[in-house]
Formats: sequence, C-alpha cells, structure tokens
Amino acid sequence: MDDLIDLTDSDVLKFLKTNVKPAAGCTEVVAIGLATSIAYNSIYGNYPKTTGLPVNESIPIPRKERLEKIEVVMDRNVFKNAFGVAIPNTGKKGIKLAAALGLFLDVNKYSKSKEDPGYLEIFKQLDRSLIPVAETMVDKVSVSVDYGKRELYIHVKLFYDGQVAESALRKKHDGIYFIRLNGETIYEGEEEEKDVKKPEKSYKLKEILEVVERIGEREKSELQRTIDVNKLLVEEGLLGGYGMGVVRTIKNLMEKGLLPNDLHTKIKLQVAAGVEARMGGSEYPAMSSSGSGNNGITATVPIIVTGEHLNVEKERILKGILVSHMIVKASTDHIGELSALCGVCNKSAFGAAAGLTYMLGGREKEIENAIRYVASNIIGTICDGAKYGCVLKSMTAASVAYEAALFSLSGIEIPADGVVEKTADDTLKNLGEVAEAMSGVDDVVVKLIQQSESG
Repeated sequence: MDDLIDLTDSDVLKFLKTNVKPAAGCTEVVAIGLATSIAYNSIYGNYPKTTGLPVNESIPIPRKERLEKIEVVMDRNVFKNAFGVAIPNTGKKGIKLAAALGLFLDVNKYSKSKEDPGYLEIFKQLDRSLIPVAETMVDKVSVSVDYGKRELYIHVKLFYDGQVAESALRKKHDGIYFIRLNGETIYEGEEEEKDVKKPEKSYKLKEILEVVERIGEREKSELQRTIDVNKLLVEEGLLGGYGMGVVRTIKNLMEKGLLPNDLHTKIKLQVAAGVEARMGGSEYPAMSSSGSGNNGITATVPIIVTGEHLNVEKERILKGILVSHMIVKASTDHIGELSALCGVCNKSAFGAAAGLTYMLGGREKEIENAIRYVASNIIGTICDGAKYGCVLKSMTAASVAYEAALFSLSGIEIPADGVVEKTADDTLKNLGEVAEAMSGVDDVVVKLIQQSESG
C-alpha cells in the first residue's frame, strides 16, 4: 500500500498525519456529506485544495428549486455504518439528510495542508438554521448499495441548475478518487484495481517498538494532539446528554455502589463517554486512528486514563499511544478500513492492549502475549453498523485490552491455538483471513438494515 512507512527509515510524523486525524462525527456519514460538498463546490470552481486545482471562496448558498436530484451510491460497509448514527452538529440521523447537508459545506473550510486537509471536520461549520432547509431537499436524494465494491466507496452524482457534478471517494474516508463535471473528468486519483489486494508488508511489532524509542519532540507534540482532542470529546460525553444514556447509567451505578469506583470502571466510563458523544452527533471531533473515530477513542483513551491515574511520565504515555496507533494500522492493513469485523474489537483492542502493556513496562514478549489475549477473547466480533450501541462494544474492547495488559504483565501466557499464533504479526495476519471468510455476513447485515427501514 502506498501509505506504508518503511520503519527502518521511519517518518513517524508522516504516519501520524496520514493515519491519525481529527474527525467530527461518525466517519462514514461525514464522508457522505464530504462527497456531496465536493460535487457542489466543483460546480463553482471550488475544488479540494489537495487536488491542486483552483479554489473559489465565493460559493452561493444552494437553492431547492435548482436542485434536481442527488444520487448516492456506496459500498455495503459505508451504508451500514452511516445508517443509524447522528450527523454531527445536528442531533439528527439519516444518510439522505447527510448528503443534502453536504451542499451547504465548504470543502476547504478546515484545510491546512495536503497531509492535514481537514475534510473530516467539515460538519463543524454547519449553520444549524440551514437544517430545516436541507430537510426539504431529502426527497430528491436517492441511496443505493453497490454490493460489488469490496472496499470503501462513495459516489455522488449531483444534478443541479442544469449541470451534473460527480465526486467519488475510495479506500479512505477522505480519499478523493475522481471529480467530474458534465461528463468531463476534472480530477482523477489512483487507478482502480480489479481486486483488493492485501498489503505486501505491514508494520511488525519488533519494528514498531524500535521506532517508538527513537521519537523526538516533534513526534511527541503530534501525539499530544491525540490526548488533547480525545480528552475534550470525553469531557463533553461525561455530561451524559448523548445516545442511550450509558454514561449516566454508569455514574448512577457507581454512586449506588453497584459498580466499583476503580480504574477499570473509569476506563470503561471515559471510553463510553467519547463514543457516546461521537455517535450522538457531538460537534467535538475524535482523533481517529486508521480511518475511524471510534477506533481512535478505544485505542487511546484507556492508555490516557491509566497513565494519568498511575502518574506515569508523559513521554511513556505518548509512546504507548504511538504503539497503539501503529498496531491499529497493522490490523487495518489486513482487515481493511471497513469490513464485517467490528473495528474496536478487532483493531482497537489490540492497539490498546499493546500500548497499555508497553506503557506499564512490558517488553516485546509481554506485548505479544497481550495481543494473543485479545485474540483469544473477542476476535471475530461482527460489525452490524455504526449506531448508539457501538458504545457497548467499545467498553468491552477497552475492558479486554486493560485485562490483557494486566494478565500479561502478571505472567499468564496465552497458548497459540486456532486463529491465535505465537507472534503478534501472524495473529494479526490471520485477522485478514477471518475478515475475508466473513464477507457474506456484511450482505446479511445490510439486507436486515434495509428490511428494517422499509418495514
């Protein structure tokens, strides 16, 4: 894959800017709004800055009478993950509404550089007074699923004021594949592959641990952003006004003495707060990891909470976070950004377990064992779409990661059996085989969601 880093000549800053980005709201629903935004802005010559094309800051507000229709086509994983979540900064749900709202968003509003385009934060700019206007446009939006796509894919075709603008995202939530205007290709990204290939190489645990020890002040400063962004989101979520009310319930149970007021519960509470706020449409971004905000929360908040609770030195916390981000990326290389497997259980739990074990003094042997612990416990947990219920899986993943670190540091060895291999690298590689074998599960999940919608 073209964004893999050669860890023998490591560029950690490039890794972080490519794989660790702020994302406001569920990444899939944001990406749908982004694709519509690109299409509408392109009509007026305001192209995404990362394309190198012209930029026009004078974009008229869209008018309903000029909108003919918006056709949105996406792969099954984007559909299931965007269907049931709140759109950030709105308090409302709906793929069609997300697409319509994209018309009102400036694609370049938060763009800083090619490495930090800010595309996944675009809903932060939304003027809420425009929501009722967008709601009147929803009947002009059609949504369909392309079951042939086996990787992240969103294609928006906008018919507006006599023009036809198209944009497509592929592989990454902010990965612009092409832009077309009235049938003419204005921008084209990488060539489409007939088959989605597994990476020829991925991050190896030994390499990760070597590069983590070499980071300098610039890398530490960039890693600090993960702490700052995710702690702010957690603080918002701790107010308890989002989702199913899991945060409020945990607090009440702690007050009644039915849940202990200990570090383990504190980890679960703060992970729940971050995910519940994000799934509930908070305008505060999460620091995503390999394309997912929930991944970023679940992979790093346990490390932050544990480190601060135990007064671990800041440098050790930051290095633990980097270990986690890189293990999440290694898992993603094998599974893909989206799949039938739940990301927090099959990516973040591995990252958090490895990062916690490292931060608490574990070496390669203990980290290998922590990864085996997670694989022996929750590997294969399915993703049935992003929704308020994601908070439950995130708490489970964080809890298992915490236990994995403690058990491994206490000397309990997990044997290699089944999917679990002796090395972390081979265990994570097996994740790809499991994900591929479970491909049919995605079709079933999407069809069940569509049935519930029509019913």
